[in-house]
Amino acid sequence: MNHRILVITDPTAAVAPLQLPGGIPLLVLGPQDFSPQEWETAPLVLLDDRYSRAVSARELRRRPGLILAWSDPDDASVYDRAVSLGAEEVVAPRGSEGWLTLRMHAETNCAHVDWDRLLRDGPDGVSA
Repeated sequence: MNHRILVITDPTAAVAPLQLPGGIPLLVLGPQDFSPQEWETAPLVLLDDRYSRAVSARELRRRPGLILAWSDPDDASVYDRAVSLGAEEVVAPRGSEGWLTLRMHAETNCAHVDWDRLLRDGPDGVSA
């Protein structure tokens, strides 16, 4: 089973538009650089909205587990793009980190959770 999350964004950007948790294997590629097989087999696809039109132009099959991340909260047309792609969710890259981390772990069957750290630190960093 493929456990790498496909992240479609500019892999050369100095500052990643999607701040993702460590420990989960990611495959970060540009909108023309991933194969249809990578699109179909990734447990989850995170698509930077800036590249949604380029991905849409590739006419890939709809798939479950597509999340569109947008950076302009004043751009309501993001929802039209999400519907046209069949996205399950639209998230703001900033402020959705907790939800996104849980979703990524859920989609990878918690194979990459740092259980030792979680059990050692306890809730809110309080040691057990």
